[in-house]
Amino acid sequence: MEEQVSPEKRRHHVRSSEKAPSFFNRLKKKLFLSPEEKYEKKKHKRRRRNILREYIKRTRERWAYNRYQRRELGRKKKHRKAAAKEERVSWFANSSLQQFFKKFTKESRPYYYYAETDQPKSEVQKQRKRLLHFAVNSTVIYLITYIIAYTTYQVLVMFVASRFGINSVLYFYEVAFPIGNNSSLWSDFNIILITFSGPFISVLLGIYYLLLFVRKEKTKGLTKLFVIWLSFHFLNFFMGGFVGGVVTQQGFGYVIAWMFMPTFLKFGISILFLFGMGIIGYLHTVYFLESSNSLYWTQRYKKPWLIIFGGLFPWAFGAVFLFILQYPFVIPQHENIVVHDTILYVTIVFFIAPMLVNFKAKPNFDQTVRKAKGRRINWLYLVLFVLTMVIFRVGLKDGFSYFVFK
Repeated sequence: MEEQVSPEKRRHHVRSSEKAPSFFNRLKKKLFLSPEEKYEKKKHKRRRRNILREYIKRTRERWAYNRYQRRELGRKKKHRKAAAKEERVSWFANSSLQQFFKKFTKESRPYYYYAETDQPKSEVQKQRKRLLHFAVNSTVIYLITYIIAYTTYQVLVMFVASRFGINSVLYFYEVAFPIGNNSSLWSDFNIILITFSGPFISVLLGIYYLLLFVRKEKTKGLTKLFVIWLSFHFLNFFMGGFVGGVVTQQGFGYVIAWMFMPTFLKFGISILFLFGMGIIGYLHTVYFLESSNSLYWTQRYKKPWLIIFGGLFPWAFGAVFLFILQYPFVIPQHENIVVHDTILYVTIVFFIAPMLVNFKAKPNFDQTVRKAKGRRINWLYLVLFVLTMVIFRVGLKDGFSYFVFK
């Protein structure tokens, strides 16, 4: 029988049978590690998060993605332009009249369908001439309607003053009261009533013309333009007159002063009125464009020119002309009346300027626009303008007195 060996002796025998590593092998193992050993040694270090390094990495990745997106958008844009250029057909290469005018106007059917000529150069020259004619007509109507609104305002003030036994004289620059400021005929009640009568009738007539005549489909061409300017002037004598009264203490300012209105309320209402004028002008852009009777200048990219020549130019020229027309060469009874009127000349621009930003306004035209009047200078309005200015300036130079006993 074989002799049984204990486990301890067996392990000692196995260990003694193995060869001990040499010195060089032990040194090599310490200095030069295998990849597996290096990974295990640095495994604990890799588990540590480097927040700054990760942030820089994410930032660089985001920048790279944004650059990629910009390049892709640029490529798509170039591709779309190239595709549109290939699909574009030159007007002389297409015999269709509709395609020609689509190229010429860059608009849809309602704007070019009733055009009159096939020659682009002659059409542009004709439309430019019509724009100048519309600017002249609009300027003439602007000045006529101002005189009408101003005269209506002052005549009603004179009539109400006469009901209290107060005589008044209408000049081309103001309404004067010969009794002066210290007369016993004046009271708190009649001062407020007399000075408020003019703005009151102005706002009533302005709303009346704006709602009942401007929006009517039967009111077309220069007639619609006449009503628009007239309503704007009437509303300006109320809303802009409030602003001028706050600044100069004239006109509407007497009502404000005798009502002892607080300063913050006066300026708050003034800002509210100016904002309201802008809203009114913005909402009535369509009717102003329809008054031009022009299919060409009411297109999307040509509307600003129509508003500039038909709205802003009459306002600028009219402000200078009216300042010269109404400038008194004598000392007026009301010291700041010139400043008050000048503010009225300026505030009406709040009706006109918002029209430039109303890009959604599209006028409704029909076949009658092709034969509509108002594309040339209207000599009837021009003659009426000359007569009105002469009567207003020369006839009211010495004053017009209106007195009705109580």
